[in-house]
Amino acid sequence: MLFLSYAGAHDPITGVRWGGVISNTVNSEFNSAPSSNLYFKTIGEYASVSLSYLQGTHVPNNWSAAGNGGLYWQVVQGLTLGVNATGMHYDRNLNFFSFGQGGYFSPQQYYLGSIPLSWYSRKRRLEYQIKFSGGMQYLQQDASLIYPASPRRVGISPVFYPSTNSKTPNYDADIRLGYRLSPHLYLGMFATANNVRDYYSQRVGFHLRFMFDRIPTTSDLLVNSVPDWTGKQAFAIR
Repeated sequence: MLFLSYAGAHDPITGVRWGGVISNTVNSEFNSAPSSNLYFKTIGEYASVSLSYLQGTHVPNNWSAAGNGGLYWQVVQGLTLGVNATGMHYDRNLNFFSFGQGGYFSPQQYYLGSIPLSWYSRKRRLEYQIKFSGGMQYLQQDASLIYPASPRRVGISPVFYPSTNSKTPNYDADIRLGYRLSPHLYLGMFATANNVRDYYSQRVGFHLRFMFDRIPTTSDLLVNSVPDWTGKQAFAIR
């Protein structure tokens, strides 16, 4: 059922299928190039807004609007501090898994404010990046019909999933480590944990990469020491 919004699901008794939601989105982004400042080495701004129309098989149509914006400062080389704010609204709450539900996060109100911090350093063979943000998030979801796509029967009262309302601390941690084992072999490790939106997630892993060309040692393997708080990951070999 975790894949309801992607692949869909079916009732083994009736054979009826539902889910497989498709989001048609229009997105606009703004990013300013970092500029010098009296107190900080660089300062930059970013913002984005999006509108989406969602459709699925035997799932009611839905629409959403979301916005994100913030500032970041590179205090010293490798150390970046920022502020970030996010807002999200869906017309209908279709977050559940019964017939007609979409199985996707669809709050009527979601607000997140956080202070992200990033520290990046690179030695001759070793490089690492530590990213952490902390703040507060508010979530409100309306009551939702258990079977929103089923025809209503006369004389039978509809049954709802209850509404929810919560305000909780927010955290998002991302630690990445890279080590050049040889001129062609690179070892990477990572650990992440966050409670963004309505779920908790943790990941730990590693990768070993072999490159036919020699790994450069005179320039950063990481392109950006100033992270992209909109979600684009800069920690990678280019």
